[in-house]
Amino acid sequence: MTASADRFYPEQMKNLLSFKFENKDEETVAIVPCVDGVGLDQLVADFERAAGYSDPSGGYGGLIPSFYRFGPLSSYFLGREEPV
Repeated sequence: MTASADRFYPEQMKNLLSFKFENKDEETVAIVPCVDGVGLDQLVADFERAAGYSDPSGGYGGLIPSFYRFGPLSSYFLGREEPV
């Protein structure tokens, strides 16, 4: 079975992916992915609340590069990272 990419990803469904940098303290910076300007941490928390989770995690703080030790971050963000 062959399907056009337009069938699954119509023009009106495109979103903008960006990243914001947050200072966690004087020495720690986190990178938070954003979809259409809204932080992924907020999107996940909103989804959990809407899905009826009584205790949403709330522990989504972004990726902290100084704690990341699995290879180049560019490979991570492009989905090219080898499994750990």
